[in-house]
Amino acid sequence: MQRRSDGQIDSRPLPGKQAFPLLSDDGVLAYLAWGDVHPEPKFSAFALYSSRVDADPSGDLLIRDIKTDPSYVRPSLRDGVIDFVDKSGGPSLLFRHLLSGAAPPPAINLGADLTLFGPVANKAFTLIAARGSDGTSLRIVNR
Repeated sequence: MQRRSDGQIDSRPLPGKQAFPLLSDDGVLAYLAWGDVHPEPKFSAFALYSSRVDADPSGDLLIRDIKTDPSYVRPSLRDGVIDFVDKSGGPSLLFRHLLSGAAPPPAINLGADLTLFGPVANKAFTLIAARGSDGTSLRIVNR
């Protein structure tokens, strides 16, 4: 983090590669990470971590190792909740991780034949695109 007041940079050094940060209004940070080995394709398998911007990165919390298909299905952060899609166990499932530490609700299977794209977190619901045999549509999943 670079301070505007004096230009000093406070870095969060970690091994491997981190990218696509998400930031909440209260300073919670989430990001995608790849370890020392950079598998290809990078954007379909990654680890999702969370922390606070001002915290020591050695204590960052692994939320989940994630696989997506297609690539580039990235998480969304809003109001203390991270919504993400994971296909590690077979069908694309919509997950929600509560940054408060409370037990998250179970994953949602919107249909085994659906491919899920880009969840967008909102205070009351998650908006997500789903593609199936009948085409692509937007779905609303209440929180």
